[in-house]
Amino acid sequence: MKKNFRCFSTSKDLFCNLKSVLMIKNVFILSLICFSTLFSFGQSKIIFFDSISKLPVWNAAVFNSSNELVALSNEIGEVKIQNQVFPLFVKVFNYEMLKMLEFKDTFYLVPKMKQIEEVKIKPIDIPLMYQNMIKESNKKAVLDKNTLVSGTYFQSVLIIDLTSGDSAFLTKICDLDIRKMHDSKKIKYKLFPSSGRKLYWTTSNQKSFDTSMLQLWLNTIPKFNSLLNMDLSDIGKYEINFKNKEIKNRSEKSFSVFENKGESSVNYKIGYQQNFLESYEFAILNECNKNSNMATCVPKYVISAQFRNDSTSHYLSNCYRSRDYNFQVNAKKYIIKMHQGFIENQSKPTNETIEYKDIEDYFETFPFDTNADYMNLYLFDK
Repeated sequence: MKKNFRCFSTSKDLFCNLKSVLMIKNVFILSLICFSTLFSFGQSKIIFFDSISKLPVWNAAVFNSSNELVALSNEIGEVKIQNQVFPLFVKVFNYEMLKMLEFKDTFYLVPKMKQIEEVKIKPIDIPLMYQNMIKESNKKAVLDKNTLVSGTYFQSVLIIDLTSGDSAFLTKICDLDIRKMHDSKKIKYKLFPSSGRKLYWTTSNQKSFDTSMLQLWLNTIPKFNSLLNMDLSDIGKYEINFKNKEIKNRSEKSFSVFENKGESSVNYKIGYQQNFLESYEFAILNECNKNSNMATCVPKYVISAQFRNDSTSHYLSNCYRSRDYNFQVNAKKYIIKMHQGFIENQSKPTNETIEYKDIEDYFETFPFDTNADYMNLYLFDK
């Protein structure tokens, strides 16, 4: 499943090439090596941690100086940066932006607001507070006048055939401008994608560039537009039945809701600011179904929505969907891992040129390539 790519810009290669071609002083060679090491590197892993909790930071977005998304951290905070030039910029919701000037294997991200210990928090009716919160957030979101959100769309999919041992990998990424259209009490969207790239890679020995089986599995993935429906225009998507659920990890501006269903569990993570919803995460773990010829298990399914919330704005800023599932059809066994979403990037120039109703329609307009530079956009936990 793992594919190694040769690195062409390591200090060692640079030293050898210079030594064989140029007979210059050793001190100059060493200086040049140090310069190369400081400002660029071939392929290296980095882990991001919260500076306060020391926990890994998921969905930390790494951008280069051209405002291109080059990596997104997984659940253990890990990214693999490949053939990039410093400085790099790390942006995460509710964290201070980090400017990386050189390579290190570990970075600590600073939260924008330090949370208060639970013992200092006054008792409150969490279910009632949450119900009022989503109602007020709905009103503010529907009235929000920000009509354009610009950023990056991404999708990474890994499919493993456990029977044959083969695997297939697909990544899609593009700049995306999302135009909000207010219609009565609902919000509609126009999509303007540009600068798209898509990669397909497989370990199969078949030489034909056949993506038909991969596309078959991709058809089971919900459309990106369904993520945009998390914009709070329909508060039904945010309703939580608190009955038989445990409220945990409460802080000044967040809490979690947990329900154990035997072998499976449901977990909500809620963040809020000034009584308005700021972040929402819903996760289902270890949900399994079986019938006569098919068995399906979902080790993890997560939907996350994050809102830009200030005195004048309340709109969907970032959204993610992550799903792992294992299934068996007759004697064949498969694993599918998927990560999909949108990250707002206010520094990106807008490009409202051609509208697409479905983001997949846009990706059908150009072929796959085999450029490995962005194969590691998102590292799946193998």
